[in-house]
Amino acid sequence: PDNYQFQVFRMQLYEQTQQPPAKMIPAYEAVLRMDSRNIVVMNNLAWNLCLIRKDLLRAEQLSRTTIMRDPTNPIYLDTYAWILSKQGLYEEARKYMRQALSYDKSKSSALPEHYGDILFELGEYFMARTYWSKALELGADKAAIEAAMEDYRNRRKNSQPIQPSAGCTFRNPAEIPAGKLIEE
Repeated sequence: PDNYQFQVFRMQLYEQTQQPPAKMIPAYEAVLRMDSRNIVVMNNLAWNLCLIRKDLLRAEQLSRTTIMRDPTNPIYLDTYAWILSKQGLYEEARKYMRQALSYDKSKSSALPEHYGDILFELGEYFMARTYWSKALELGADKAAIEAAMEDYRNRRKNSQPIQPSAGCTFRNPAEIPAGKLIEE
């Protein structure tokens, strides 16, 4: 039906019952067709598109509109940063997550968790662990954080030398030994 109230009710019902993104997206689309300036719906649609990695460019465009209209909203900034990270734009995502964290008054666990994920992808493992720990303190999903930390431990283990060393953790590149690089 094209009745706006019905579509909003359906969208809210889906949100409350935590329906999967594939079911949420058409509900958000229907409301947005009737009220194209609703930035809450824009943000939620962008987030759900990102969750299923469908039409990330459209998700980015919708999310960019929300932060242009409300540039200090940490939820909108988080969504935009998350979409950028799913596109592999980690440096830009970091910039927006920093802003989101600076404006966040709710102390949501999602923001430090997402920032930790972005830092992890940037190779900043220590800081990623710091933010994941903060997310746990704020009530984040322990299993998800522990899985990310296990991934961190595995990457660290796989990047360290196998033999004991005198403190150096440099690993020779496979293509050319470090000594040869230094001599040249």
